Amino acid sequence: VHMRVPSGIVAVTGANGFVGSHVVDKLLDAGYTVRAVVRAPTGNKADHLKALPNASKLSIVEGDLLTPGGYDTAFAGAAAVVHTAAVVEILDTKDAERRIVRPSVEGALNAAASARKAGINRLVHLSSVAAVQSAYGKDAEHTFTEADWNTWSTVASDAYGFAKTQAEKQLWSSLEAEAASFDLVSLCPGVVLGPC
Repeated sequence: VHMRVPSGIVAVTGANGFVGSHVVDKLLDAGYTVRAVVRAPTGNKADHLKALPNASKLSIVEGDLLTPGGYDTAFAGAAAVVHTAAVVEILDTKDAERRIVRPSVEGALNAAASARKAGINRLVHLSSVAAVQSAYGKDAEHTFTEADWNTWSTVASDAYGFAKTQAEKQLWSSLEAEAASFDLVSLCPGVVLGPC
């Protein structure tokens, strides 16, 4: 994780998830002070974060993905935010709009709004290749860029791809419309592998 944040706190949403845990670990290893943002900071769901090397530079706080302002307190005083909180569900699409799409779209917009209020320098949004890929109409030689979007997914056919596409599109649009004072970076991994 290489960020151009000279000092200060980096808040990580979804910090107790698979990707979030690795982001927290790498940020701590790089010398950052990290604020791990989770739904429920009590209990044992964040114990693995407390056991990380350099955990003395870690605090664990509560943040609510689906509530406007739910990250305001968690992001206050932070220099940057890495937004990894998401629902990763591909097979069980029962009530996909509520369970998959809403957390992705509203969560990204709520994170951006709280980041704006906090005056952060950079927001890193963990998107997915599912937001830019297209299963149809592209030849094998096509190089995907920021101009490409997933146009084939729907809530019924691929709720996860639809959610990631809508979240990223709406996030970029909201920041352009409101002339955000922070830098946005969107990461689109193709697959996530690694040690648990």
